[in-house]
Amino acid sequence: MMLSAVYSEHFDPYQACIPGEPAKLFPGVTRVVAPNPGVMTGPGTNSYIIGSDELVVVDPGPELAEHVHLLADIGEGRISKIAVTHKHLDHAPAAALLARLTGAETAGFTRSPGFEPDRLLANGDILSVQGAELQAIYTPGHSSDHLCYMLVGENLLFTGDHLMQGSTVVVAPLDGDMAKYMDSLRLLLEITPPARALLPGHGMWMDDPARIVSSVIEHRQMREEVVWEALCRLSKTPQATRLSLDKDGDQGGRLSRRPDESGDQDKSTDGDRQHHPHRGLQVVPGSERESIDDDRRQGISIDDMITTVYRDVPESLHSIARYSLWAHLRKMTQEGRVCAADMNGMSTLWWPAGLSC
Repeated sequence: MMLSAVYSEHFDPYQACIPGEPAKLFPGVTRVVAPNPGVMTGPGTNSYIIGSDELVVVDPGPELAEHVHLLADIGEGRISKIAVTHKHLDHAPAAALLARLTGAETAGFTRSPGFEPDRLLANGDILSVQGAELQAIYTPGHSSDHLCYMLVGENLLFTGDHLMQGSTVVVAPLDGDMAKYMDSLRLLLEITPPARALLPGHGMWMDDPARIVSSVIEHRQMREEVVWEALCRLSKTPQATRLSLDKDGDQGGRLSRRPDESGDQDKSTDGDRQHHPHRGLQVVPGSERESIDDDRRQGISIDDMITTVYRDVPESLHSIARYSLWAHLRKMTQEGRVCAADMNGMSTLWWPAGLSC
């Protein structure tokens, strides 16, 4: 059943996201959209005011005075808690100003520049105000400190940037991690009781959470297969950037670029690289260097792949999409499907592991 069917005419769950216009979505839940529309934020950041006699604000948003004062005015002296989903500039900075105006306690997963919460929350912790309880759910991936909040009893899940309406989220390394993001999506399918609705950090609320979450997981898996296919195909073309293996006896088979290619971003020593397999560096014993299949030495950059992998996305957004492509490649490197000179460097080169293409 659609949630709108059980609420009175005084509430409009489908009210448009218009900055500066408070929308009473459900009893005890008001959305206020910040005036920061854009490519990354959609109509703007959603701040949520939750409760009745005492209130908690989820994601006060960017530090825009007009928005923060509007939140305080709507609260009418009842705001006692401020909960932040994550540290990004469109979600957290207003917490300090709103706290000064209201005296409210701030809460989040960790401290970071621009956000110093009074209380640190762990997975499962409860943030209570009179008449409402929020349970923190740790969902790293979009950022390392990301929390979702479940309104206990109502089963409304405030998702921040873990899920948003109308778009997939950007996962930008190194703070963002695609493997953790996928794990966090699957976690939402295991929550009991399950969420009845998703209230995101950007865009309209969404019903049928299990369907939404499953579709995002499927989309990410399909994108990853497109990455794999593109990497296999492009790494075998003459246009692929060539990698070479040093033949000097004292180099231990380390991977390097040709002298006319720019160096990667890894500033560690060669010895450090050989002892950090999670960097994605394939170290080949000297005796085996000559037997490596030539196809495996064709390095592909993110810029080489972006048009192929994101052909369904407008080219104007490729500068943003390349971060998620990087995140997918890092995940695939951690899983052993892909190799890289330095998976923590965005400008590095990538190639398929093994001969499985």
